[in-house]
Amino acid sequence: MKCRHKLFFGAAAALVLFFIAGCAGTNEAVVVETAPAATAAATRVEIVDIPMIQKESSYIGEDFLETEKVFTWENDRLAEVVVTDSFGDPIEHMSYEYSDADNRVKRFTYDPDQKLQSLSISLNNSDGLLVSHELYNRNEELQTISDYTYDSEGNRIRWDVKDSSGNLMAYSEYSYENGVVVRIDTFAADGTLRDHFVREVQAGKVMVEKSFDQKGVASGKIEFAYSGDNVVSKTFYRANGSRERIVEYEYDDKGSAVKEVYLRADETVEQVITREFSYRQEERVVAQ
Repeated sequence: MKCRHKLFFGAAAALVLFFIAGCAGTNEAVVVETAPAATAAATRVEIVDIPMIQKESSYIGEDFLETEKVFTWENDRLAEVVVTDSFGDPIEHMSYEYSDADNRVKRFTYDPDQKLQSLSISLNNSDGLLVSHELYNRNEELQTISDYTYDSEGNRIRWDVKDSSGNLMAYSEYSYENGVVVRIDTFAADGTLRDHFVREVQAGKVMVEKSFDQKGVASGKIEFAYSGDNVVSKTFYRANGSRERIVEYEYDDKGSAVKEVYLRADETVEQVITREFSYRQEERVVAQ
């Protein structure tokens, strides 16, 4: 599946599992982020359902199976993802190693012959927020480093991308209003603006995201539709205002996205993704 947009949801901060190789095939890092602990004096214990994805199926059109991913969990942690094609033959698989001593997660990606294709190492802080991500090639040579900075509320405010020597290549800055991202600016290493995104927010929900190039010329926009707190559709428009595509979402009764339907401009189905989840319960202390 191709990444359809540069979108970042603050609501997912409670538990973000970028397993889903949904946005960039299977080369995205699996990152576990947990919300910062409540610091208010008055607190209460809340029981929450934590999603644990079990399977993801990707279809060309409505019903031609393209790939399937099966997720294995051990001790409430993602241990392995096996990717197969429409015939059930393996394409690749990923395994994970966790270090509680320094909050590191290693992900190893192998081809069908069990040869290493890439290695990534993610580092979380004591609040469970991703602060660093390193990507290595098949020879375990460092390729890129991503560093993330947060404000006192746990909102990501900067993302630095560096080469293997630690030299800055590009960076992004995030601006917030009431805890919601309202603008993202992307810069070259020398501080030259590359592009930026501006969001229109109503009642804490992103309704429109507009993109602009380095000269400030509009390059497209996304319109969001909701059912309650869940996004049920995104409509993508080109710079000239013509509709490019639509993505529709369906959720289970616990709020996990179990189906995504990608529609072309004429509303014919281009791709369908389905997911199956199990859940575990966890006690969390929250401010009253």
